[in-house]
Amino acid sequence: MDTENVSIQHPAVLTDENSVKDVINVGRQPEEDFGNENHGETDTAEVTETKDNSSDSQNTATAEGAEQLPEDAKASSATEDTKNVPAERKPEVQVPPVEIKGGVYSDKTDVVSYPDKPERLPNITLGREPRSASFKLSKGIVLKLKSAEEREGCWKYEQVNENGEDKICFTPFKAGEYEIPVEYNDGKKLLFHLTVNPDPWSLWTVEEIDEKLKVFSSDQERIDGNHKDVIAKEYPGLKVVGASHRGRSHERSGTFRDDDMGVWADEENGNYVFIVSDGAGSCRFSREGARIAISFIKEKLESNKARIEEAWAKSKITENRDCPIGMTLTQLARLAKDKLSAYVAENKEAHPDWKVKDFSGTLLVAALKREKDRTLQLVTLSIGDGAIAWYLGGGKHGLMCCPDSGEFGGGTRFLTTPEVWKAMSESKTNEDMTRAYKEFCNRRVFCKRFSPEEAKSFQLFLMSDGVSDPWFETDARLENGDEWRRFAEETLYGDGDNKAKLKPCDSVDVMAEKLFAWLEFKIAGNHDDRTIIVVYSAEDAKNDVQSGKKEA
Repeated sequence: MDTENVSIQHPAVLTDENSVKDVINVGRQPEEDFGNENHGETDTAEVTETKDNSSDSQNTATAEGAEQLPEDAKASSATEDTKNVPAERKPEVQVPPVEIKGGVYSDKTDVVSYPDKPERLPNITLGREPRSASFKLSKGIVLKLKSAEEREGCWKYEQVNENGEDKICFTPFKAGEYEIPVEYNDGKKLLFHLTVNPDPWSLWTVEEIDEKLKVFSSDQERIDGNHKDVIAKEYPGLKVVGASHRGRSHERSGTFRDDDMGVWADEENGNYVFIVSDGAGSCRFSREGARIAISFIKEKLESNKARIEEAWAKSKITENRDCPIGMTLTQLARLAKDKLSAYVAENKEAHPDWKVKDFSGTLLVAALKREKDRTLQLVTLSIGDGAIAWYLGGGKHGLMCCPDSGEFGGGTRFLTTPEVWKAMSESKTNEDMTRAYKEFCNRRVFCKRFSPEEAKSFQLFLMSDGVSDPWFETDARLENGDEWRRFAEETLYGDGDNKAKLKPCDSVDVMAEKLFAWLEFKIAGNHDDRTIIVVYSAEDAKNDVQSGKKEA
């Protein structure tokens, strides 16, 4: 059946059992109101419930192993001073022809003897603390060294005073093994050995996509777009920016980004929907599954604007999660799941080895209604990991999703996981179906209303676990207001390492590019695809969304 021209019938208002029967009849599931037939595989029992990021973990192990720096990975740019040493005077070093004495340089060549075993300075790893190695400076010391420029930028050295002690500090710029000769005026000679390890992040490589991995027409679009996706939208009273970045694990293995995202807007009625899907790393076509699910939901929303507005009109957003708009999001999610089953069935003759689980992914959806009086209503739905949260500044926040880690630690559920839809699939009566939808909404749907005053500092975040895991790590931290204050006010709007440097006065285009650049943040052990959508109030041009206060 052609689903593009079929309208959505308004979902049942579950507070009235009689009205429910008008929409949900025995043997007729609610999603039929969307005009969707059941195509192909509806039994997705083969879907894996554990989110297997095996490709990510393998590559993470490789990169993190690189931090241990095997010997053959260290640069060998040691001194040039060991050439032409007379055999009868071993060990000897040809000292560079520069002597530093009282700040006056004099050209001089000297050959001096140094200890058999140099004293080792603490190792340094580029890009990490400590960034310099030092030794205490005795009175009258003479350094037999070339300047940083003459040493081809390998290091710089300077005299410093730390806690009342004079020291010579060596700050390296290149990895390698260095021997540093030191001579005192009284004839004492020392030789220091400094090992400089390369920056572990520099060892990550970016590989091109193998032609054999291209399966769908959208794959070429991903390659042409350099695996980059950004959103920069401005609506009445709202600004929306988003970015999706291919993870280092995928870059290193030369594979596709599995995350996807989308925005749908009905500006006339003030209705907006934001969607993020994280394709399962262990499922070969999850990138296409994420794209299909988001595209399908957006198409259904676009062709049923009046029905969506009607659902909002009948939804009184309180703590009651099974409101009509919550039911609508639930029906859309289930139809998207059926769409994936139908897609596999339609291609079964050409691709008999395809399975629904190959297209598995999570789903985060946030529906936002901006009323004429500037009140905001927010309804969300989540299946799988990641995070949805609102923030008003000063640590005032609310998590709008439930942790969904599946039956096993480190796993998650997906849109195609049979367990998610089990109660609906097993329903045989109208009452069973009504109860199943209520249970689904009470677990996976969240609602919140914001007054016009609260709306002035409103912010909304949707993010895949590639962003939420590095910055929050645990479910307890996701619930912590101070963690969200740190993330919103210090990380997104901060300036420095791993900071996004966003400014509320920036245009949405500038903010989107900054957001994409920030997704390259460096946190050890976190190399998954990263996707985030940020929605914030634009009620007042001078509104400071960072703190929830207006500028003076």
